[in-house]
Amino acid sequence: MSHTSVRHVSAPLRRADIFDGGNFRLRGSVTVAGTAAARKVRLFDWRTGRLVREAWSDAAGQYGFDWIANRKYLVIAHDHLAQYNATVADVVIPVAMP
Repeated sequence: MSHTSVRHVSAPLRRADIFDGGNFRLRGSVTVAGTAAARKVRLFDWRTGRLVREAWSDAAGQYGFDWIANRKYLVIAHDHLAQYNATVADVVIPVAMP
């Protein structure tokens, strides 16, 4: 009986995004009443208003969107506790990834 071995190759996984993918990134921070906060952050295409991605900022308020296209964005941070209005950053331009 012959034995066939399977070799697993570990490679970084990056989801191909044919509509919104690119070599750019966008970083920012969220504060609530002057204090860093974890909140849901949504990234919208500025021209069409289409939701591109969403993420949560960390406890230090930092968020990021990597591997996005080079275009203008609208960023909205929502207060999931419904104590404050959402904050908006308009006409946000990403930077090239190193």
